[in-house]
Amino acid sequence: MGRRDTGTEMDDEAADALRLPDRAVVVDYARRVFARLQAALSALPVASMFTVMADDPDGDTYAHNIMLYLDHVQRHLGMIEALRGLQGAAGTATN
Repeated sequence: MGRRDTGTEMDDEAADALRLPDRAVVVDYARRVFARLQAALSALPVASMFTVMADDPDGDTYAHNIMLYLDHVQRHLGMIEALRGLQGAAGTATN
C-alpha cells in the first residue's frame, strides 16, 4: 500500500480499486486498535515517554509517535465528518 503500509504514496488507480470491508468489520477493528493502544500506553512508564524508540526509522520518541498517530486518526475522522456533512448525514457517531 505504500510507506509503512498506510496507503501513503498509493496512486489514484490503486486507491480507486480499494474496497473496504463492511462497516461492522471496520468499527470492530477500530475498537480493537484503540483498546490495544490503551493497553500499550498503560504499560509504558511515564519516564520513557521522551525516549527515542530503538526501532523507529525516523528516530522519534514514544511521545512523538503517539501524538503523530492520534493526530492522523483525527484527520481521517474530520474528513469523514466533512464528507458525511456534504451528503446531508450526521458525523462519525457509531451508536
